[in-house]
Amino acid sequence: MSTLNQLNRSYARVIPKQPFWDLVQQHTQDAEFQQFHEPTLYLIEEEFWDESAFLEKYFLKITRFEFEQHVDLENITNQLPKTHPQFMELFDIEFGSTVVDLIAKPGLSYV
Repeated sequence: MSTLNQLNRSYARVIPKQPFWDLVQQHTQDAEFQQFHEPTLYLIEEEFWDESAFLEKYFLKITRFEFEQHVDLENITNQLPKTHPQFMELFDIEFGSTVVDLIAKPGLSYV
């Protein structure tokens, strides 16, 4: 039996595409932000199989978070994607159902 702890969660990994960076570049003076950016993992319900439903429910929240890391949203609100297809033009998204915590912490829900 493994000593690692598996969380009762799945994940969505969001990776900005070049059109995202092009849009951000128009609204920032910091040219080095892209080289330090890492994909973001969003923990979601365990074994979430309907990826389309997930995106319809959460794409606006994800969009806001991704942009907030780089620009002031007041300057870009009218350019944010308003539909799931527009979101997919700016981001790649991968889903997975195995999340393992290498560091056990009290209060987390494990399998």
